[in-house]
Amino acid sequence: MYSVNLPEVPHDLYKYLLDSHWTWIQPLYNMVYRPAFVRDMGDNPEGGQYFSPFLLHAILAHSTRFCRDQPAMAGYEGFSDYFWRKARTMLVEELDKASTVATVQGLLLLSAIENSRGNVSQSWTYSGMAFRMLQDLGIHLDGASQASDGRFSEEDLEVRRRLWWSAFLWDKMISIYFGRTPTLQDSPLAPPTILVDDSTESEPWIPIGAADTSLTLGGVPGVPGHGVSCFVGACRMAEVLHRVLMRHYCDSTARAVVERQDCDLMRDTIALLDDLAPHLRARPETFAPHHIIVLNCLIHAVIVLAHRPFCGAGAPGPGHSPSPAASSAMKRCMTSARAINALAGNIRRTYGFCKFAAVGYSLWTAATVFVLDIKSSRPATATDSMSQLDVSRELLNGVAQFCPGIRQAIIALDYQIDHLLPDRTRSDNVSGFVDPSAFLRAVPQSQLPVAPVGEASNVVTDFGQAPDLLSELFHSGFLTQTPFQ
Repeated sequence: MYSVNLPEVPHDLYKYLLDSHWTWIQPLYNMVYRPAFVRDMGDNPEGGQYFSPFLLHAILAHSTRFCRDQPAMAGYEGFSDYFWRKARTMLVEELDKASTVATVQGLLLLSAIENSRGNVSQSWTYSGMAFRMLQDLGIHLDGASQASDGRFSEEDLEVRRRLWWSAFLWDKMISIYFGRTPTLQDSPLAPPTILVDDSTESEPWIPIGAADTSLTLGGVPGVPGHGVSCFVGACRMAEVLHRVLMRHYCDSTARAVVERQDCDLMRDTIALLDDLAPHLRARPETFAPHHIIVLNCLIHAVIVLAHRPFCGAGAPGPGHSPSPAASSAMKRCMTSARAINALAGNIRRTYGFCKFAAVGYSLWTAATVFVLDIKSSRPATATDSMSQLDVSRELLNGVAQFCPGIRQAIIALDYQIDHLLPDRTRSDNVSGFVDPSAFLRAVPQSQLPVAPVGEASNVVTDFGQAPDLLSELFHSGFLTQTPFQ
């Protein structure tokens, strides 16, 4: 490995970092096809079809950021910045070459790193470059018809299918993170979600680096990771999420009436959960692999996004009765919001940390439901919603330690809490920030992410229609618009 100019540290550390990637990142996002990467790394460490020093540095940068608080990284904490900066430097050389699979994979990983750091522009730009290269390589098209002429081997097709759907999934994730229109479109010509290599489906999943050492030592023996079926489930979720975004969040037309296609879409989001295989269903009180719990959190978030636009139908507020459609939508949102809190709590109890921006987004989505319920002053649920809102905020604080961009979501949430419940006091502050209310007082009114309840403003105030932003909540030029840009 030193032949690609890596720092001379024990090989065990590099093995640990790569294993961390395969354990925590790969099962859900599947950005790198492991067999081809490992083979090409051994055969051609200077760079092959499915391996490059740039890609390796991107993987190590992502893993070191994820593992920086773990004992294995003691004395090497600076490696996170080192590999991140090195990968960005190496990207310049990659862009002078023709597009390759390894470059696309490295760009997707860099986008994920920048997102976790709260660098919106960089994350969005890197992902856009990856999507363009993806199309330059024709990966957005099913290459099965070209396999017969020898252009693609079975392994090539497997890599291309996985990479397309990984990019498609990441496109939807950053769209909801940043409140922007998805880039990649599904079509009948796209590769299918059929993965031929299911060898990792039953592979034992050992959560290395988790807080509970009994887990890392195999305290839960024989638990398969189900990495293939989890990824396929995430891809199906992304397809439905794309439809939700295009229907409700990329269209300036506010819908007070539930139309037929809205009913179909809400039903399809619930089917994502109902149709999960038993081994992919996570429960708050039982052990499950981390990626499976995250998948369940995301599905519940998608359910909320499909139902939430109709929670305000009628005339919510003191002395008013919501319409039956609004009551039904709110009930479904509350069920999923509570489930998100419970599942995120399971992650923290089981693994001792919650580092995924996807979980942070899910918690933020759950919090918007509780705020809506408190705002509507439904006596039967308001007390429970206030308690649940505290749970969401506490868990968000934990995620924010690893994903700084989420701190902005907490500030926006605190702003809502301060105006809905002015008599409540909070003893904790967002890590890295001073008193959030003091920060918000320094921000011009026109730039606030959510206007004070009951006050007139041209800024989007309704969680039911407003786009969800985690990292760019104070971008006034965007927040004055309801649809995604």
